[in-house]
Amino acid sequence: MRRLEGLPKVVTNVWPKLSGLWDNAGSAFIPFLDYSVEIREVLCSTNAIESLNAFS
Repeated sequence: MRRLEGLPKVVTNVWPKLSGLWDNAGSAFIPFLDYSVEIREVLCSTNAIESLNAFS
């Protein structure tokens, strides 16, 4: 996770809104990375399916 600490400084010039997003949601995102890749893939695909169902 230490490599993510400098993320806002690196990308602020290219994507200024990303820095603010990271400040607001970074603490909620970091625990997500503790899950294995397989679990994260299921969670992300589940969110995509839920989004599609919201429009039906």
